[in-house]
Amino acid sequence: MTPSPHAVASEALVPSCDFDAILAERDGLVRHAERVDELLRQAPPGFPRLFLDRRNSRDDWDVESVRVDANRSAWQRLMLESGLWSFLDSKARDDWREQIERSTPPDFNAENAEATMRSIHQQRGDMVARGVADVFRRLSGRFKTNAPNRFGRRMILTGVGGDYYRQAACDSLDDLTRAICVLRGVPEPDHRNAAWSRISDVRLARRRHRDTSTPLPKPVAEFDYFQVRLFQNGNGHLAFRFQADVDRLNRVLAYGARGAIPDDVRR
Repeated sequence: MTPSPHAVASEALVPSCDFDAILAERDGLVRHAERVDELLRQAPPGFPRLFLDRRNSRDDWDVESVRVDANRSAWQRLMLESGLWSFLDSKARDDWREQIERSTPPDFNAENAEATMRSIHQQRGDMVARGVADVFRRLSGRFKTNAPNRFGRRMILTGVGGDYYRQAACDSLDDLTRAICVLRGVPEPDHRNAAWSRISDVRLARRRHRDTSTPLPKPVAEFDYFQVRLFQNGNGHLAFRFQADVDRLNRVLAYGARGAIPDDVRR
């Protein structure tokens, strides 16, 4: 069986993703919804109320809502199964969540998917540089450990520990990891091994041991190129393992600031 041109193009960008299967499932779901809608419309007046599920009845059945959900699910599967999610910096992830998860997503079809994949690949370098700058902007100047014009071997991050950890703060750790990998010339880690997951594992392990006689595991999330000690006030003390990585990050930061750190870099 000869693959479609769109499948070939998609495989060149994301070889691990079966794009045609995702598209077929999306289209199949919409067709089923259209058939159900047509059958319900043929019911005679006064027919007993039919519940399609716990949320929808015949009176408020809407094929368009199914189409939106099908598009949203397909886009999410494409990003996760293809590994493209691993390429996005924290701002790109926020933009994606706003467009796909919180708003009406565009139709999922071959043309839109291929254009999205190509755009992400073309912007990878810019996203790395932007991610490095965004991490630096999030460093609070209240802590003496955080230098005002560069990354240090040790830094204090907010919103990554305790009960105050936030998705955006964890995305910052992924931005650091991604930048270091690109600068080292090694593949970026899979999104399923992201900072959010590692920090959640640390929190869960400590919670499970809290009522036992065994010592609590250390509140430390280990990464390939740094470690983060987590505190209940939400702070995380990050320590890079290698000075060379710090130097590379500072060169990227300086490049993005055109050789100098502007006054408004630190919010």
